[in-house]
Amino acid sequence: MILDAHPSVAALPSSEKVALINELWDDILGEGTDSQRHREIEAELKLAAAEHEKNPADLVSWAEVKERAQAGKE
Repeated sequence: MILDAHPSVAALPSSEKVALINELWDDILGEGTDSQRHREIEAELKLAAAEHEKNPADLVSWAEVKERAQAGKE
């Protein structure tokens, strides 16, 4: 795992990890990767955000998703 190889990154506070993600994403976009795929991802994220704004009560936490998945295995 990358974090095992870079413990200083693993030790960052969440806010700095998010900033790092944003910087890495910008770097990837600057490399001229598949811009069509990036536009598709951006459109999906915007759609998901709009759906959430319409129905914020429909939000399910990651912990709840994991709990439901584990309950289904029993």
